[in-house]
Amino acid sequence: MIDQIVSDILYFSVHYGAGAMAVGILSVYAADKIRKRNISEKIYIALLSAYVFMVVVLTLLSRNPGVYQAVDLTMFDISPLLPALYIAHYLENLIMLMPLGFLLPLGLRVFRNPVLGMTAGLFASSFIELSQYYTHLGTFAPDDIIANGIGSAIGFITFMVLRKVYIMISSIGEVFADGQASYPAINRKPVIMRMI
Repeated sequence: MIDQIVSDILYFSVHYGAGAMAVGILSVYAADKIRKRNISEKIYIALLSAYVFMVVVLTLLSRNPGVYQAVDLTMFDISPLLPALYIAHYLENLIMLMPLGFLLPLGLRVFRNPVLGMTAGLFASSFIELSQYYTHLGTFAPDDIIANGIGSAIGFITFMVLRKVYIMISSIGEVFADGQASYPAINRKPVIMRMI
């Protein structure tokens, strides 16, 4: 089962990774033309653009058009013939929106609100499922929405925990009477952490 998940992730990374990088670079170039960006904004734009590209390719563009249009209301139905395949499918749906739950609050402070941060994943998942249904590229399945929403929530919680840890580590360097921090290296922020 884990082999299947790793194999699927590697397949899409190898086959569409160059395209995702190109989209990320072009997005940074276009955003920089509109307004000059600092390095952390450029990294964020590249990551988010590449991620959105991969999700669109995975959920819409890599499928054969006109093959599916159905609504599957069975919730978490695991076939006795291929249980590992079905479990891998649910785990892949869970993993797919984890980066969204992490990236949205990283770059857009409004999504640090738990309600907005976690609702964004459910909205994105619903949009994907409805797009698949209306374009005949997939089956509308509420259990996929739930799995994607849980994945987005895991990504959001991961971001919030890492943010708290970063804030705690940053505050370890107590300032002494002479104004020098006891751990000056900790007080230097890595580029991506400047956004937090």
